[in-house]
Order: sequence, then structure tokens, then C-alpha cells
Amino acid sequence: MKEIDIKKAAISILLKEGNFDCSVLDIAQKGNVSHSIIHYYYYYYYYYYYRTKEKLMLTVYEEILENFVSKRYDCLISQKNMKFEERIKKYLECTIDILQQYPYLDIYLRNPDYKRIFKKNSLFL
Repeated sequence: MKEIDIKKAAISILLKEGNFDCSVLDIAQKGNVSHSIIHYYYYYYYYYYYRTKEKLMLTVYEEILENFVSKRYDCLISQKNMKFEERIKKYLECTIDILQQYPYLDIYLRNPDYKRIFKKNSLFL
């Protein structure tokens, strides 16, 4: 689906390439979708509007929290029967695996421009 292509393209550009100054056009080209579809796309009989790069970045941020950040913490807290040191080791292994795949993840989350957007929209923790 187009939404998935858009999110994957944005995550790839931001987290794999570290291109934080990317444009909506860059994301469209990477996702092989029309530039206009990013501003307006059809999904499950509802119309969603990104309208701005800011709204797209908020969607990507939610995706990152859900799929990457939470995985790291799940590694830490899900193994209650493990010793604390073993859980920390598991957490670090999980973090390394994620960061090898997405080397710019933590830099993206700490980027002051995006932190301003997330805070303004009550998504920044």
C-alpha cells in the first residue's frame, strides 16, 4: 500500500541514510510514489492528509516509537526471570542490532528540529 511505501521510504532516508534535511519529493522518489500522494492518500476508506512534511514526520516518529524504541525496552523488561545483568546485556544486543540496521535512529530522535515538532504536537516524551 502507498502508506507503507511512504513510511518505509521516510524511515530509510532518515534512519539509514541520515538525511534529516530531506524533502517530501525525496521521500516520494524513494518510495516510488507520486509527490501529491504524500499530501493526500487513500487508506481503508478514509482520507488522510499529511499536507505538510511536519505531519509526515510525526507519523514516522510514531512508527519509530512503536517499532524500534519499544523493541529495545521490551528486551529489557520482558525477561523478568533473567538476572539484571543478563537483561542489560540482552538490551544492549537488541540496541546494537537495531542501530546496525538504522544507524541514525538515536540521532534522529535527538534532532532539535524534530524535537520541537514532537513537543509542539505532544508526542515528545
